[in-house]
Amino acid sequence: MNSKIKQNINTAGTVGYVVSIIIIICLIAGMVAVAIGTVSAGLVAKQDINVTVETQIDVDAGKGALDKLKGFIKTDDGEDISEIFNLPDGTKITVNDKDLSEFAVTETENGVKVSTKTNPVEFTMGKIIGALVVSFIYLGCLTAMFYMIKYLMKALKKCDTPFCDSVIKSMQRFGWSLIPVIVVSPICKSLWGSVASGSNVMDLSLNLGGLLVLAVVFVLTLVFKYGAELQQQSDETL
Repeated sequence: MNSKIKQNINTAGTVGYVVSIIIIICLIAGMVAVAIGTVSAGLVAKQDINVTVETQIDVDAGKGALDKLKGFIKTDDGEDISEIFNLPDGTKITVNDKDLSEFAVTETENGVKVSTKTNPVEFTMGKIIGALVVSFIYLGCLTAMFYMIKYLMKALKKCDTPFCDSVIKSMQRFGWSLIPVIVVSPICKSLWGSVASGSNVMDLSLNLGGLLVLAVVFVLTLVFKYGAELQQQSDETL
């Protein structure tokens, strides 16, 4: 292999090796912090403490301000709130997908005053502990993945050619380490979304980006395997 190309591969491997170690240290620190948070939440849970949060917003605006609210605030029947001042009882109002328990519009000398209050969101320790446990598992999966990246970078910084067994095996291990991350990531995101919204419904979604990266890694592994076979055949011919 050209010495300059080999040097560039080794340099990239060295830089990647150092960066992966730094990220692993940060992830381990994060796991420690989450573990401490989980234990603390467990101690609080024994006291049977629940937290309820309500958000109240008051806005003073000029006379033309309500026109700019069109498309931003809607009632449950889709009618523009800027044209409604006397709402029927039971009308459901949402702002950015957040239900409002109170909504009042009053005229002032300078324009209008809008007062809103969101429905209460209850944070239970059980849900928070569950989300923290899954977060700990997710960080553990990320740590394992970056360990595989570290081994791959170590192989690249020492190799004479990227088409060697150590590099190919490290790429395979990295690919397999991606699978737990792809599986746990949407679960973790959904749990924290459920905690933040106070809902008991989990909105799981497929991690298409992670699946694409996984497919690319395994395809590259096959390409490197083929390159290694060609190189071996070339060496035997020589």
